[in-house]
Amino acid sequence: MSTLQPSTDDRQAAYLGILHCGLLRIRELAHGGHTFQCEVEADHLHNIPSLINEGNESRHDYYMNTERQTYLNAVDRTLVNSDFVLARYKEFWSVLSNKRND
Repeated sequence: MSTLQPSTDDRQAAYLGILHCGLLRIRELAHGGHTFQCEVEADHLHNIPSLINEGNESRHDYYMNTERQTYLNAVDRTLVNSDFVLARYKEFWSVLSNKRND
């Protein structure tokens, strides 16, 4: 059995989608005066640009296993549109964690 990674194009598109969604969320949170949650979103996003075109698989694993979990532990799910944003992120995370066994 072998484990297949998402294609490079799929991975890059997922990271760009996370950035896009997250930046829109920061704007929305800032408009609502939720500065602490802006920090939570920014902390989640700050390493994403360096993961685009990154060949070191351990960095991708670290994002999925550590940084993502840190974000999920800190995000305030009671705020407006939190469910929508998390659902969008989950779509992108699904692409990043897409591993099939042959």
